[in-house]
Amino acid sequence: MLWRIWKCPNEKIFDGRSVEGQNAVLLAVKDASEFIIQAMDSGEAVKSGGNVSRSTYRQPEMGNRPLGGV
Repeated sequence: MLWRIWKCPNEKIFDGRSVEGQNAVLLAVKDASEFIIQAMDSGEAVKSGGNVSRSTYRQPEMGNRPLGGV
């Protein structure tokens, strides 16, 4: 939602296209749907409606670095 709120005024300023409020909401829903589908296809964690779908957890490699170390 926030991305679309940011993007609509930019489209008017830079592209000369005006997006009405209802269309901005529809575009935000479309953006969110595309994001969820892409995330599901790539195996990333997605939380939607209380359900979490994620790929298999892999514990990060610790190596010889101290916690918080770079």
